[in-house]
Amino acid sequence: MTVEFLVGRDVAETSRRALRRMGRRRAQKVAERTDVAARLVAERGCVSTSTLMRELGINHSEAFYALRLLQWQGRVVEVVVAERVAIWCRDRASAEELLKRLKETVHRLAVANGIRYATPKKILQAALNDRDAYELLRAFIPLSRHAARFHPVALAFIRDILHQLYGEPLKFSNNKYVYIVA
Repeated sequence: MTVEFLVGRDVAETSRRALRRMGRRRAQKVAERTDVAARLVAERGCVSTSTLMRELGINHSEAFYALRLLQWQGRVVEVVVAERVAIWCRDRASAEELLKRLKETVHRLAVANGIRYATPKKILQAALNDRDAYELLRAFIPLSRHAARFHPVALAFIRDILHQLYGEPLKFSNNKYVYIVA
């Protein structure tokens, strides 16, 4: 699992230069969005880019740019889980606490449901029936009780957590990989 903590560089200058190149009205909108994003991260501790998109009603590029500006200013830390999921936390301690909770939740789901050979799909199916796990995972990945299939991002997210918990998967049959729950 690739988990990276990306902390801001000397960014006050970089963000100032970027905002200077924009028009006044556009820069004002970006600054407002950035402030709202900072408040949201401060309230919740950690948010994903997609959560910010839903909350503010903006597109991915706008949300990502606002969060990147906050990172440059040193106000948030980016945690990259899987290739396609970035979680933004107010500090490194809250990011590490979140990762710990995610790992504990996935392990608890596997053990409580008697899953000996875990796959991302089995874990997500178990999460649909567990209120706490469902709420935790739904805050960061697309997860719905009404969908016929799981989103590829959700599967990749759980696969990376399983990889971090249990190591390399075993090839079971054809192209199916399983993780042995220890």
